Amino acid sequence: MRAALVQELNPASASKRGGLLKAGLLAGREAMIRPDAIPASLSVAAAREKVGQPFLRDHELSPQLESEDLPGVIHVIACHRGATETQALSILGTPDAIAISGEFGVYVADHVQKIQLFFLSECSDDTAVALAVRQLRGWLSESGEGPRVLDRAAARRKILTTTAEVQDEGR
Repeated sequence: MRAALVQELNPASASKRGGLLKAGLLAGREAMIRPDAIPASLSVAAAREKVGQPFLRDHELSPQLESEDLPGVIHVIACHRGATETQALSILGTPDAIAISGEFGVYVADHVQKIQLFFLSECSDDTAVALAVRQLRGWLSESGEGPRVLDRAAARRKILTTTAEVQDEGR
């Protein structure tokens, strides 16, 4: 599922940068994407644990974001089964968040830390992953949320840069 997600988002950018890739979620605007996959239903703890809370170490990616001059990390997670807003909010770990369901699955974003997670539903094979990514891109364009997603990503980059600087000073 993860390989299909990388292939669909941007096959040329499948880098060796800790699983990160540059991808255009919106026409002409790239962001740093961290693709991942949950190989079963989100109700299965062992499946959820494969991903955990992937944003907790985003600050370690700050040098890459700076060198490539891209907005902060956006997490795109292919889910073998569906995803609910409640499940997505649980993984995000904060009640103060945006949660939106769409044809693609569920989008959650933290108002304070600017963490963003897209859970793509029903990604059981390569074709389903491709469909979910097309639906996500369509939703970003049609809903007008795309520029806000990129704005949140830019704000997240600033947070990550500051966090990384503070950690470096403490060493």
